[in-house]
Amino acid sequence: MTRSWLLAVAVLAAGCTERAPFERGLADRAKGTSDGGAGRDAGGGARGSHGVLPGMIRISAGELRFGTAPDSVPRVAEEEAPGVARTVPAFDIDEFPYPNERGAMPRTAVSRDEASAACGAVGKRLCTATEWERACKGPEQATYPWSNQERGAGEFQPEICDLGRSIIAKPTGGAAARALFSPIGDRKKCVATTGVHELAGGPWEWTSTDWNRGSVDAALGVLKGGNAADAPLVGRCANGLGRPHRLRYSDVGFRCCRSPSDSEPEAPFLAPKSVLGLQRISPEDLKKTPLVAALAPAFGAEVRVDFAWRWTPVAGDSLVVAAACSGDRKCGITVLHDSGSANASTLAVRFHAETGRNAPGAVRDLDPAVLWIHPHAGPTVAVRILHYREGRIVEEKPENVVRPRPKTDVAPLPSSEPVGASSSVPSRESN
Repeated sequence: MTRSWLLAVAVLAAGCTERAPFERGLADRAKGTSDGGAGRDAGGGARGSHGVLPGMIRISAGELRFGTAPDSVPRVAEEEAPGVARTVPAFDIDEFPYPNERGAMPRTAVSRDEASAACGAVGKRLCTATEWERACKGPEQATYPWSNQERGAGEFQPEICDLGRSIIAKPTGGAAARALFSPIGDRKKCVATTGVHELAGGPWEWTSTDWNRGSVDAALGVLKGGNAADAPLVGRCANGLGRPHRLRYSDVGFRCCRSPSDSEPEAPFLAPKSVLGLQRISPEDLKKTPLVAALAPAFGAEVRVDFAWRWTPVAGDSLVVAAACSGDRKCGITVLHDSGSANASTLAVRFHAETGRNAPGAVRDLDPAVLWIHPHAGPTVAVRILHYREGRIVEEKPENVVRPRPKTDVAPLPSSEPVGASSSVPSRESN
Protein backbone atom coordinates (compact mmCIF):
# COMPACT_ATOMS: atom_id res chain seq x y z
CA MET A 1 0.00 0.00 0.00
CA THR A 2 2.81 2.38 0.93
CA ARG A 3 4.66 1.74 -2.36
CA SER A 4 1.45 2.31 -4.36
CA TRP A 5 0.76 5.56 -2.51
CA LEU A 6 4.28 6.85 -3.11
CA LEU A 7 4.06 5.94 -6.81
CA ALA A 8 0.78 7.82 -7.16
CA VAL A 9 2.30 10.90 -5.52
CA ALA A 10 5.31 10.73 -7.86
CA VAL A 11 3.10 10.49 -10.95
CA LEU A 12 0.94 13.38 -9.76
CA ALA A 13 4.00 15.49 -9.10
CA ALA A 14 5.37 14.76 -12.57
CA GLY A 15 2.05 15.76 -14.13
CA CYS A 16 2.02 19.05 -12.24
CA THR A 17 5.54 19.81 -13.38
CA GLU A 18 4.54 19.18 -16.99
CA ARG A 19 1.61 21.58 -16.71
CA ALA A 20 3.55 24.23 -14.78
CA PRO A 21 3.21 27.88 -15.89
CA PHE A 22 5.37 28.81 -18.87
CA GLU A 23 7.57 31.19 -16.89
CA ARG A 24 8.49 28.59 -14.28
CA GLY A 25 12.04 27.37 -14.58
CA LEU A 26 13.34 30.25 -16.71
CA ALA A 27 15.45 31.57 -13.85
CA ASP A 28 17.02 28.13 -13.41
CA ARG A 29 17.89 28.01 -17.09
CA ALA A 30 19.46 31.46 -16.88
CA LYS A 31 21.81 30.26 -14.12
CA GLY A 32 23.29 27.70 -16.49
CA THR A 33 24.08 30.22 -19.24
CA SER A 34 27.78 30.48 -20.00
CA ASP A 35 29.93 31.93 -22.77
CA GLY A 36 32.50 29.20 -22.49
CA GLY A 37 30.49 26.43 -24.14
CA ALA A 38 31.08 24.54 -27.34
CA GLY A 39 29.21 24.97 -30.62
CA ARG A 40 29.22 24.10 -34.31
CA ASP A 41 30.29 26.43 -37.08
CA ALA A 42 28.16 26.38 -40.23
CA GLY A 43 31.19 26.72 -42.45
CA GLY A 44 33.17 23.73 -41.21
CA GLY A 45 30.75 21.90 -38.91
CA ALA A 46 33.36 21.78 -36.11
CA ARG A 47 32.60 22.14 -32.42
CA GLY A 48 34.52 24.45 -30.13
CA SER A 49 34.01 27.90 -31.68
CA HIS A 50 34.88 30.61 -29.19
CA GLY A 51 31.91 32.15 -27.44
CA VAL A 52 29.26 29.74 -28.75
CA LEU A 53 26.95 28.47 -26.01
CA PRO A 54 26.23 24.75 -25.56
CA GLY A 55 23.43 23.60 -27.83
CA MET A 56 23.90 26.48 -30.28
CA ILE A 57 25.39 26.58 -33.78
CA ARG A 58 27.45 29.42 -35.20
CA ILE A 59 26.19 30.62 -38.59
CA SER A 60 28.93 32.60 -40.26
CA ALA A 61 28.23 35.92 -41.98
CA GLY A 62 27.18 35.50 -45.59
CA GLU A 63 24.64 36.12 -48.31
CA LEU A 64 21.01 35.07 -48.10
CA ARG A 65 18.72 34.96 -51.10
CA PHE A 66 15.73 36.13 -49.10
CA GLY A 67 12.44 34.72 -50.39
CA THR A 68 11.99 32.78 -53.63
CA ALA A 69 13.23 33.59 -57.12
CA PRO A 70 10.40 34.84 -59.37
CA ASP A 71 10.77 31.96 -61.82
CA SER A 72 10.65 29.27 -59.12
CA VAL A 73 7.69 26.99 -58.44
CA PRO A 74 6.09 26.73 -55.95
CA ARG A 75 6.16 30.31 -54.71
CA VAL A 76 3.70 32.49 -52.82
CA ALA A 77 4.51 35.62 -54.81
CA GLU A 78 2.31 37.98 -52.81
CA GLU A 79 4.00 36.99 -49.53
CA GLU A 80 7.62 36.19 -50.40
CA ALA A 81 10.48 38.45 -51.41
CA PRO A 82 11.73 37.77 -54.97
CA GLY A 83 15.00 36.15 -53.93
CA VAL A 84 16.68 39.44 -53.04
CA ALA A 85 20.29 39.30 -51.83
CA ARG A 86 20.82 40.15 -48.15
CA THR A 87 24.08 40.05 -46.21
CA VAL A 88 23.36 38.50 -42.82
CA PRO A 89 25.96 39.04 -40.06
CA ALA A 90 27.22 36.08 -38.05
CA PHE A 91 24.88 34.75 -35.35
CA ASP A 92 24.29 31.71 -33.16
CA ILE A 93 21.07 29.70 -33.27
CA ASP A 94 19.66 26.90 -31.13
CA GLU A 95 20.16 23.48 -32.66
CA PHE A 96 16.54 22.52 -31.84
CA PRO A 97 13.27 24.31 -31.03
CA TYR A 98 12.86 25.57 -27.47
CA PRO A 99 13.66 24.19 -24.90
CA ASN A 100 16.47 22.93 -27.16
CA GLU A 101 16.71 19.58 -25.36
CA ARG A 102 16.59 16.17 -27.00
CA GLY A 103 13.64 14.13 -25.79
CA ALA A 104 11.70 17.15 -24.48
CA MET A 105 8.48 18.26 -26.10
CA PRO A 106 8.65 21.53 -28.06
CA ARG A 107 7.14 24.42 -26.12
CA THR A 108 4.06 25.82 -27.88
CA ALA A 109 1.04 27.99 -27.05
CA VAL A 110 3.07 31.12 -26.28
CA SER A 111 2.76 34.66 -27.57
CA ARG A 112 5.71 36.31 -29.25
CA ASP A 113 6.43 38.41 -26.16
CA GLU A 114 6.44 35.29 -23.99
CA ALA A 115 8.79 33.56 -26.42
CA SER A 116 11.09 36.58 -26.38
CA ALA A 117 11.10 36.63 -22.58
CA ALA A 118 12.00 32.94 -22.47
CA CYS A 119 14.96 33.50 -24.76
CA GLY A 120 16.03 36.56 -22.78
CA ALA A 121 16.02 34.57 -19.55
CA VAL A 122 18.81 32.36 -20.90
CA GLY A 123 20.87 35.20 -22.39
CA LYS A 124 19.47 34.88 -25.90
CA ARG A 125 16.80 36.48 -28.10
CA LEU A 126 14.29 35.51 -30.77
CA CYS A 127 15.74 34.97 -34.22
CA THR A 128 14.92 37.42 -36.98
CA ALA A 129 13.20 36.07 -40.09
CA THR A 130 16.35 36.54 -42.18
CA GLU A 131 18.50 34.73 -39.60
CA TRP A 132 16.04 31.83 -39.49
CA GLU A 133 15.99 31.59 -43.28
CA ARG A 134 19.79 31.86 -43.50
CA ALA A 135 20.16 28.96 -41.05
CA CYS A 136 17.65 26.95 -43.10
CA LYS A 137 19.07 27.62 -46.57
CA GLY A 138 22.76 27.67 -45.71
CA PRO A 139 25.40 28.92 -48.16
CA GLU A 140 23.91 26.65 -50.85
CA GLN A 141 20.62 28.63 -50.77
CA ALA A 142 18.77 25.31 -50.42
CA THR A 143 15.04 25.19 -51.03
CA TYR A 144 14.29 22.70 -48.23
CA PRO A 145 15.95 22.29 -44.81
CA TRP A 146 17.64 18.96 -45.32
CA SER A 147 20.63 17.48 -47.09
CA ASN A 148 20.93 14.03 -48.60
CA GLN A 149 24.03 13.40 -50.66
CA GLU A 150 22.65 10.25 -52.26
CA ARG A 151 19.37 11.71 -53.52
CA GLY A 152 20.24 15.38 -53.82
CA ALA A 153 19.71 18.24 -51.39
CA GLY A 154 17.08 19.94 -53.55
CA GLU A 155 14.85 16.90 -54.07
CA PHE A 156 11.55 17.01 -52.25
CA GLN A 157 11.46 14.29 -49.60
CA PRO A 158 8.57 14.96 -47.18
CA GLU A 159 9.27 11.89 -45.05
CA ILE A 160 12.57 13.35 -43.82
CA CYS A 161 10.84 16.05 -41.76
CA ASP A 162 7.42 14.35 -41.44
CA LEU A 163 5.85 16.99 -43.68
CA GLY A 164 2.29 16.90 -44.99
CA ARG A 165 0.31 16.65 -41.77
CA SER A 166 -2.61 19.07 -41.56
CA ILE A 167 -2.60 20.86 -38.21
CA ILE A 168 -5.28 23.41 -37.43
CA ALA A 169 -3.96 26.30 -35.35
CA LYS A 170 -6.26 27.54 -32.62
CA PRO A 171 -5.43 30.70 -30.67
CA THR A 172 -6.40 29.07 -27.40
CA GLY A 173 -3.16 27.57 -26.17
CA GLY A 174 -3.13 24.66 -23.81
CA ALA A 175 -0.96 21.63 -23.13
CA ALA A 176 -3.03 19.46 -25.48
CA ALA A 177 -0.95 20.78 -28.39
CA ARG A 178 1.95 18.64 -27.21
CA ALA A 179 0.24 15.56 -28.64
CA LEU A 180 0.50 17.08 -32.14
CA PHE A 181 4.29 16.84 -32.28
CA SER A 182 7.13 14.40 -31.77
CA PRO A 183 9.73 14.82 -29.03
CA ILE A 184 12.66 17.02 -29.95
CA GLY A 185 15.34 15.07 -31.79
CA ASP A 186 13.07 12.29 -33.09
CA ARG A 187 13.39 13.40 -36.74
CA LYS A 188 17.10 12.67 -36.91
CA LYS A 189 17.48 13.28 -40.65
CA CYS A 190 15.61 16.59 -40.61
CA VAL A 191 18.76 18.71 -40.47
CA ALA A 192 19.86 21.60 -42.66
CA THR A 193 23.33 21.78 -44.20
CA THR A 194 24.18 24.27 -41.43
CA GLY A 195 23.58 21.59 -38.79
CA VAL A 196 20.35 23.12 -37.45
CA HIS A 197 17.68 20.48 -36.78
CA GLU A 198 13.93 20.32 -37.29
CA LEU A 199 13.29 23.55 -39.16
CA ALA A 200 10.19 22.00 -40.77
CA GLY A 201 7.52 19.47 -39.89
CA GLY A 202 7.08 20.51 -36.26
CA PRO A 203 5.59 23.61 -34.65
CA TRP A 204 5.70 26.95 -36.42
CA GLU A 205 8.28 29.24 -34.85
CA TRP A 206 7.95 32.88 -33.84
CA THR A 207 10.55 35.32 -35.16
CA SER A 208 11.11 38.87 -33.99
CA THR A 209 10.19 40.24 -37.43
CA ASP A 210 6.89 41.95 -38.19
CA TRP A 211 4.92 40.58 -41.14
CA ASN A 212 4.63 43.61 -43.46
CA ARG A 213 3.53 41.52 -46.46
CA GLY A 214 1.07 43.83 -48.12
CA SER A 215 0.40 45.43 -44.76
CA VAL A 216 2.26 47.57 -42.24
CA ASP A 217 0.14 46.22 -39.39
CA ALA A 218 2.62 45.88 -36.53
CA ALA A 219 0.26 43.46 -34.79
CA LEU A 220 1.31 40.64 -37.13
CA GLY A 221 4.49 38.67 -36.57
CA VAL A 222 6.35 36.32 -38.94
CA LEU A 223 6.14 32.57 -38.31
CA LYS A 224 8.62 30.21 -39.99
CA GLY A 225 8.85 26.42 -40.35
CA GLY A 226 5.74 24.51 -39.34
CA ASN A 227 3.65 21.91 -41.11
CA ALA A 228 0.56 21.69 -43.32
CA ALA A 229 -1.10 19.40 -45.83
CA ASP A 230 0.56 21.15 -48.79
CA ALA A 231 4.00 19.79 -47.96
CA PRO A 232 5.93 21.03 -51.05
CA LEU A 233 4.80 24.58 -50.30
CA VAL A 234 5.08 24.78 -46.53
CA GLY A 235 8.33 22.82 -46.27
CA ARG A 236 10.39 25.45 -48.08
CA CYS A 237 12.80 27.64 -46.13
CA ALA A 238 11.24 30.75 -47.70
CA ASN A 239 7.72 29.95 -46.53
CA GLY A 240 6.15 31.92 -43.70
CA LEU A 241 2.90 33.04 -42.13
CA GLY A 242 1.70 36.27 -40.56
CA ARG A 243 -0.22 35.91 -37.29
CA PRO A 244 -1.18 38.30 -34.44
CA HIS A 245 1.81 38.08 -32.13
CA ARG A 246 -0.18 38.70 -28.96
CA LEU A 247 -2.08 35.41 -29.38
CA ARG A 248 -1.07 31.92 -28.31
CA TYR A 249 -1.44 29.17 -30.90
CA SER A 250 -1.44 25.47 -30.16
CA ASP A 251 0.99 24.76 -33.02
CA VAL A 252 3.36 27.72 -32.62
CA GLY A 253 6.61 27.56 -30.67
CA PHE A 254 10.00 29.20 -31.12
CA ARG A 255 13.77 28.85 -30.97
CA CYS A 256 16.41 31.29 -29.80
CA CYS A 257 19.35 33.10 -31.39
CA ARG A 258 22.29 35.11 -30.10
CA SER A 259 24.60 37.68 -31.70
CA PRO A 260 28.37 37.67 -31.22
CA SER A 261 28.14 41.39 -32.00
CA ASP A 262 25.34 43.88 -32.57
CA SER A 263 22.07 42.46 -33.88
CA GLU A 264 21.24 42.80 -37.53
CA PRO A 265 18.84 45.65 -38.31
CA GLU A 266 15.84 43.86 -39.76
CA ALA A 267 14.63 45.54 -42.95
CA PRO A 268 10.90 44.96 -43.47
CA PHE A 269 9.82 43.27 -46.69
CA LEU A 270 6.79 44.86 -48.32
CA ALA A 271 4.93 42.76 -50.86
CA PRO A 272 4.78 44.46 -54.26
CA LYS A 273 1.69 46.32 -55.32
CA SER A 274 0.34 45.18 -58.67
CA VAL A 275 -2.74 45.81 -60.78
CA LEU A 276 -4.30 42.36 -60.99
CA GLY A 277 -5.96 41.03 -64.11
CA LEU A 278 -5.40 40.52 -67.83
CA GLN A 279 -4.17 43.15 -70.26
CA ARG A 280 -3.95 42.74 -74.03
CA ILE A 281 -0.46 43.29 -75.48
CA SER A 282 -0.73 45.62 -78.46
CA PRO A 283 0.60 44.54 -81.88
CA GLU A 284 3.42 47.09 -81.52
CA ASP A 285 4.53 45.80 -78.12
CA LEU A 286 4.03 42.23 -79.27
CA LYS A 287 6.76 42.65 -81.87
CA LYS A 288 9.12 43.80 -79.12
CA THR A 289 8.45 40.75 -76.98
CA PRO A 290 10.76 37.75 -77.56
CA LEU A 291 7.94 35.24 -77.74
CA VAL A 292 8.71 33.50 -81.03
CA ALA A 293 12.02 32.02 -79.84
CA ALA A 294 10.57 31.11 -76.45
CA LEU A 295 7.55 29.31 -77.93
CA ALA A 296 9.39 27.27 -80.57
CA PRO A 297 10.47 24.48 -78.14
CA ALA A 298 6.90 24.09 -76.83
CA PHE A 299 5.46 23.72 -80.35
CA GLY A 300 8.44 21.84 -81.74
CA ALA A 301 8.40 24.15 -84.74
CA GLU A 302 8.55 27.77 -85.77
CA VAL A 303 5.40 29.64 -84.78
CA ARG A 304 3.41 32.76 -85.44
CA VAL A 305 2.02 34.63 -82.42
CA ASP A 306 -1.50 35.87 -83.13
CA PHE A 307 -2.47 37.22 -79.71
CA ALA A 308 -0.79 37.78 -76.35
CA TRP A 309 -1.79 39.11 -72.95
CA ARG A 310 0.05 40.14 -69.83
CA TRP A 311 -1.49 38.29 -66.87
CA THR A 312 -1.01 39.33 -63.25
CA PRO A 313 -2.88 36.70 -61.20
CA VAL A 314 -1.44 37.82 -57.83
CA ALA A 315 0.81 40.63 -56.69
CA GLY A 316 4.44 39.81 -57.34
CA ASP A 317 4.05 37.47 -60.32
CA SER A 318 3.80 38.51 -63.97
CA LEU A 319 3.00 36.08 -66.78
CA VAL A 320 2.60 36.24 -70.54
CA VAL A 321 -0.24 34.29 -72.17
CA ALA A 322 0.34 33.63 -75.87
CA ALA A 323 -1.97 32.24 -78.57
CA ALA A 324 0.17 30.95 -81.40
CA CYS A 325 0.08 28.58 -84.39
CA SER A 326 2.76 26.67 -86.25
CA GLY A 327 3.03 26.55 -90.03
CA ASP A 328 0.84 23.44 -90.24
CA ARG A 329 -1.93 25.22 -88.28
CA LYS A 330 -1.25 23.44 -85.03
CA CYS A 331 -2.40 26.07 -82.54
CA GLY A 332 -2.09 26.29 -78.80
CA ILE A 333 -2.18 28.40 -75.65
CA THR A 334 1.05 28.93 -73.71
CA VAL A 335 1.68 30.61 -70.35
CA LEU A 336 5.21 31.89 -69.77
CA HIS A 337 6.93 33.52 -66.85
CA ASP A 338 7.79 37.12 -67.65
CA SER A 339 11.04 38.24 -66.03
CA GLY A 340 11.16 41.59 -67.78
CA SER A 341 14.32 40.64 -69.64
CA ALA A 342 14.97 40.87 -73.37
CA ASN A 343 16.50 37.41 -73.31
CA ALA A 344 14.02 34.91 -74.73
CA SER A 345 15.42 32.12 -72.57
CA THR A 346 14.11 33.91 -69.47
CA LEU A 347 10.53 33.49 -70.71
CA ALA A 348 10.11 30.09 -69.07
CA VAL A 349 7.10 28.03 -70.15
CA ARG A 350 4.80 27.20 -67.24
CA PHE A 351 1.92 25.73 -69.22
CA HIS A 352 1.29 24.67 -72.82
CA ALA A 353 -1.68 22.94 -74.47
CA GLU A 354 -2.85 22.44 -78.04
CA THR A 355 -6.24 23.93 -78.86
CA GLY A 356 -6.92 22.89 -82.47
CA ARG A 357 -6.53 24.76 -85.73
CA ASN A 358 -7.57 28.20 -84.52
CA ALA A 359 -5.63 30.56 -82.27
CA PRO A 360 -7.53 30.70 -78.97
CA GLY A 361 -8.51 33.71 -76.91
CA ALA A 362 -8.28 34.42 -73.18
CA VAL A 363 -10.72 36.17 -70.85
CA ARG A 364 -10.17 36.66 -67.14
CA ASP A 365 -12.63 35.43 -64.57
CA LEU A 366 -13.98 37.55 -61.71
CA ASP A 367 -11.11 35.94 -59.82
CA PRO A 368 -7.91 37.38 -61.39
CA ALA A 369 -6.14 34.07 -60.75
CA VAL A 370 -8.49 32.25 -63.19
CA LEU A 371 -8.46 32.44 -67.01
CA TRP A 372 -11.06 31.19 -69.46
CA ILE A 373 -9.60 30.01 -72.77
CA HIS A 374 -11.98 29.94 -75.73
CA PRO A 375 -12.04 29.71 -79.54
CA HIS A 376 -12.40 33.12 -81.16
CA ALA A 377 -15.60 32.05 -82.91
CA GLY A 378 -17.39 31.91 -79.58
CA PRO A 379 -15.73 33.89 -76.76
CA THR A 380 -18.33 32.90 -74.16
CA VAL A 381 -17.77 29.15 -74.55
CA ALA A 382 -14.73 27.96 -72.63
CA VAL A 383 -12.62 25.08 -73.89
CA ARG A 384 -10.18 25.28 -70.98
CA ILE A 385 -10.01 26.98 -67.60
CA LEU A 386 -6.58 27.81 -66.15
CA HIS A 387 -6.04 28.33 -62.42
CA TYR A 388 -2.96 29.99 -60.95
CA ARG A 389 -1.86 28.31 -57.71
CA GLU A 390 1.43 29.22 -55.99
CA GLY A 391 3.17 29.70 -59.33
CA ARG A 392 1.71 26.58 -60.94
CA ILE A 393 -0.85 26.65 -63.76
CA VAL A 394 -3.52 24.01 -63.15
CA GLU A 395 -5.91 23.16 -65.97
CA GLU A 396 -9.59 22.33 -65.80
CA LYS A 397 -11.29 20.95 -68.91
CA PRO A 398 -14.99 21.85 -68.88
CA GLU A 399 -17.45 20.48 -71.39
CA ASN A 400 -19.79 23.05 -72.94
CA VAL A 401 -19.34 25.43 -70.06
CA VAL A 402 -20.78 28.83 -70.92
CA ARG A 403 -19.12 31.70 -69.13
CA PRO A 404 -21.43 34.61 -68.29
CA ARG A 405 -19.72 37.52 -69.95
CA PRO A 406 -19.51 40.75 -67.91
CA LYS A 407 -20.45 43.92 -69.71
CA THR A 408 -16.93 45.24 -69.20
CA ASP A 409 -15.35 42.41 -71.21
CA VAL A 410 -14.21 43.27 -74.70
CA ALA A 411 -13.63 40.44 -77.17
CA PRO A 412 -10.04 40.41 -78.45
CA LEU A 413 -9.71 41.78 -81.96
CA PRO A 414 -7.66 39.91 -84.56
CA SER A 415 -4.21 41.37 -84.99
CA SER A 416 -3.49 42.76 -88.44
CA GLU A 417 0.25 42.32 -87.89
CA PRO A 418 0.95 38.97 -86.27
CA VAL A 419 4.51 38.27 -85.28
CA GLY A 420 5.82 35.61 -87.67
CA ALA A 421 8.62 33.14 -87.19
CA SER A 422 10.72 34.96 -89.73
CA SER A 423 10.18 38.42 -88.20
CA SER A 424 13.11 40.19 -86.63
CA VAL A 425 12.51 40.55 -82.91
CA PRO A 426 14.28 43.52 -81.27
CA SER A 427 15.16 43.58 -77.57
CA ARG A 428 12.20 43.90 -75.31
CA GLU A 429 11.53 47.29 -73.73
CA SER A 430 10.32 47.44 -70.17
CA ASN A 431 6.70 48.41 -69.82
